[in-house]
Amino acid sequence: MAPICRVLTERGVQISPRTFYAHAVRASSKRSLWDAAITEVLAGFYEPDEHGRRQPES
Repeated sequence: MAPICRVLTERGVQISPRTFYAHAVRASSKRSLWDAAITEVLAGFYEPDEHGRRQPES
């Protein structure tokens, strides 16, 4: 049994290793890829400059 499945089972969550591994190897959804890209773009706007200040337009 996978360690994560064993820990979840100890806490009352029943999950089979087969289900866990099927989820782990599944490709990312279009939504999660889009969210990651947008998060990276927006993080650039809110990064502080070398003085620790943010740009006024942020």
